[in-house]
Amino acid sequence: MDIKVLKNEGFTLSGSGVLRAFQNEKMPSLDLLIREAIQNSMDAIRTDKNYVKEEINVDQFNVRELIKFFPQISNLLLIKSRLGYNQYISISDRNTVGLTGPIRIQDIEGTNWGRFLSLTEGIAKPQENLGAGGSWGYGKTVYYRIGIGLVIFYSRIKDGNQYKNRLMACLVENEKDENSILNYANEYNEKTGVAWWGKKDEKFENTVVPLEDKNEIQEILSCFNLKIYEGDETGTSIIIPFIDEGKLLNKTTSANIDDSNLPYWCRSLKDYLSLAVQKWYPTKIMNRECSFNYFRNFNTQSSGFEKIEVNPWLELYINSKPFTRESMLPLFSVMQELYNYAIHEDYESNLNIKTEPIILKNVFTQNRPAGKLVYVSLTKNDLKMTAPNNEESPYTQINNERMEDENNSNVIIAFCRRPGMILRYSTDDEWTNGIINPKEDTYVIALFVPNGYNEIEIIEDTKVYRFDLEEYLRASEEADHNNWTDIGEFNYENTRRIDVSNLKIVGKIQKGIKAKLKNELKIEEKETTISVGTVLSIQLTKWFLPKKGFGKIAIKTKDKYMEDTNKIKVNRLKKSKIELKSLEVTKENEMYKRISLDIYENDTNLDYSFKIVTENENINANKWENESNIKFPVEITKIEIDNVIYKDGSIKEILSNLIEKNNSEIYFEKKKTDIYNIWYGFKINILNKNINNINGKIFYRYIDSNIEINIERE
Repeated sequence: MDIKVLKNEGFTLSGSGVLRAFQNEKMPSLDLLIREAIQNSMDAIRTDKNYVKEEINVDQFNVRELIKFFPQISNLLLIKSRLGYNQYISISDRNTVGLTGPIRIQDIEGTNWGRFLSLTEGIAKPQENLGAGGSWGYGKTVYYRIGIGLVIFYSRIKDGNQYKNRLMACLVENEKDENSILNYANEYNEKTGVAWWGKKDEKFENTVVPLEDKNEIQEILSCFNLKIYEGDETGTSIIIPFIDEGKLLNKTTSANIDDSNLPYWCRSLKDYLSLAVQKWYPTKIMNRECSFNYFRNFNTQSSGFEKIEVNPWLELYINSKPFTRESMLPLFSVMQELYNYAIHEDYESNLNIKTEPIILKNVFTQNRPAGKLVYVSLTKNDLKMTAPNNEESPYTQINNERMEDENNSNVIIAFCRRPGMILRYSTDDEWTNGIINPKEDTYVIALFVPNGYNEIEIIEDTKVYRFDLEEYLRASEEADHNNWTDIGEFNYENTRRIDVSNLKIVGKIQKGIKAKLKNELKIEEKETTISVGTVLSIQLTKWFLPKKGFGKIAIKTKDKYMEDTNKIKVNRLKKSKIELKSLEVTKENEMYKRISLDIYENDTNLDYSFKIVTENENINANKWENESNIKFPVEITKIEIDNVIYKDGSIKEILSNLIEKNNSEIYFEKKKTDIYNIWYGFKINILNKNINNINGKIFYRYIDSNIEINIERE
């Protein structure tokens, strides 16, 4: 094939700039690859089809035959294969329209680049169709970060009554890397790190267009044991050669995870890609029930949607083997049930699913909910975590790492929009903070499905602008489509930016979801605001250690606590108290709890200690070590303060470890045991009387889990 190397001219994009533009360190590249590729397939479904056929292949390929088509860099490609880059990934779809549109930038009419040029040459060009993958256009750069930067795009389209084949290869690499491919070939050094391979363009010099001869294309595809599209087939294949399986799998987990503790899907590229499809497209995978429509006209009376357009399902093959619904991991199977329950008025499920409309006042032109919240409470047995199935926990299925259930709130909220990709699994963030599941060994699993056709109206400078909720959510997505965040301006039909800062739709949806789930779990809501003398001791006892028969602790609800308090002394001074919010694990045997400390000006000298619970008394740390000559079994490792809220409502971000660096407003002091120097407690002196609330984290680990512990205020 002939080559075109992008020259360094003025504002020209560079490979390093493109690769840097879409950095996501939170999500493995393999997840990003699946999210991007399948979403593009769903966006491109043919109007005469109701499902997309997706085939993912991982295998060795014929390196020596392939490099013949890249004579300019063939020697280096051979070296790369010998260094371990000797496999390929291909993702091929059928029942889609393929990479349509012009094949030359000179042929573009207006701003419509079309699918072919947007993918191969328009690195930052987003799709224009409503509901498409997103408004950023940088997602496609993930293809170049999977292997060595070389990607082959093959597509077959129908143009009028004719079928056309197109194949082009693209390279995007860091041109500053001394080992880069183009720098290796001296003729192309000091360039941008971007190049294309195809055939010489007959109309314009120094450029290439895609190969169209099906015999020549089949020769290239044969290197990967792939076949050209035939008959009335149309679709697109993305082929990424020269990948290193080990390096890609290493990026799916934390560096400190022992190999023996990895879930099975992190040991095989084929298995991991199957997992990634399940994780991000449980709403679509082998789900024929969801294939009939998108929705409009959702209301509380009918709980349904007006049929508008096709809502495709996904037929999946991994290395030519069909994926079956029965092989889905439990969490993702539940997500599919929730999704079907949300979009079908008459869908029958074996699960006890509940549904609630999320209503936003004065947001939409018609009085319709923003969408549906569907949720279910399931036991470990329901999720097949017990024998004989012994499936991984939902947290492992989401994060690829085994996490003890007691280290999580066991509340999982997911949300999606068209074309059905799960954007996020929220377990401890702004979507779930404050929601506590009171039942042990159960999981509350929820899904929010928006009514994307809800109309929003903005009046600015006497002009009326109308757009759908789907468009707002699309614009509010981060570049990696991993969250919704309220925006200040909306790009209306690419012609005008209008002020939408007052809408706060995402925040209102979050608030509505929290209210619904808190109401469902209202028993725990009463107990989480008890003072530190009750709640903190009860909860830390539960988290740290199993019950071992050392006696019982009296538990009061908030109402009972207030009743007893008023009986004792009506005018009693208010005490500062701690509210517990969420729990996370940082490393083996260490965890931290988010805390919020409410301060009253008459109670600013605070003193807390861990103690051992026995039937007769709670033993303090020094007494324990003196009488048993054994280390105190719980040790605090760190206390951090995130922010301070003052009485006037202002917030000061601190983000520091105040144990090591106190300031003029708050003073912390460690309490350590006399014998073994174990950090077992802390004193807090509030120096600024205008402080109303302190938010932070307490980090700790336990040395001996056979003793029951709680924390008490001295």
